[in-house]
Amino acid sequence: MKKTNENKKKRNERNENKKRNKNKKSEKVAKELNLNQDQKKQMDSIHTETRKQKETITNDKSLTEDQKQQKIKDLNKQEKSKMKTVLTPEQQEKAKQMRENRRKSKDSSSAQ
Repeated sequence: MKKTNENKKKRNERNENKKRNKNKKSEKVAKELNLNQDQKKQMDSIHTETRKQKETITNDKSLTEDQKQQKIKDLNKQEKSKMKTVLTPEQQEKAKQMRENRRKSKDSSSAQ
């Protein structure tokens, strides 16, 4: 019983750390894109809804892993499309550059 409580506590701590890291990342992106308060709220809402839908897909026992991956891929495309409607053209361009830079840094770090 004691082991189970320790495991739950560790899992909760990991989840809290993940949330904090995501919040820091969101704040950093919001700052870099110079989002106003309304845009931040809209983006948070989009992210929250997408996260809930991903969780539902992940927990759906009737789907195969391939189906789950495809649904999540489609969901990511929808999220990106919704986010574009919130951003100005300048912010969209900046976001695109940020994604490309992340991709490049991932590629270079995985090549080592």
